[in-house]
Amino acid sequence: MNPPRDVLRTGLAWYKPDQWRQLREVSSDNLEERYEDWLATATKLLRDLKEKGVEPDLIEVDIDDLVIWCAAKGQKIDASARSTYVSEKLREKYETKL
Repeated sequence: MNPPRDVLRTGLAWYKPDQWRQLREVSSDNLEERYEDWLATATKLLRDLKEKGVEPDLIEVDIDDLVIWCAAKGQKIDASARSTYVSEKLREKYETKL
């Protein structure tokens, strides 16, 4: 299934509250201490993107899968790796299956 061509799409990482502590423990960069703080920031970003005509796809990130993916790619777990992971998941979501 492909997204409509007239819509600008982007992937947005979405985390589960019960995995927030684990994400903070495995990440090499600084993340908000509290899930609620991250959620407020992410919700504002979601709203801002929609106002700009961008349709965000929420990509639910399972932390165990992220850890395995980063290890396979030889990447430390940071914002860049999380962004690349989400981009890959978004691409997989819209790949045409033959």
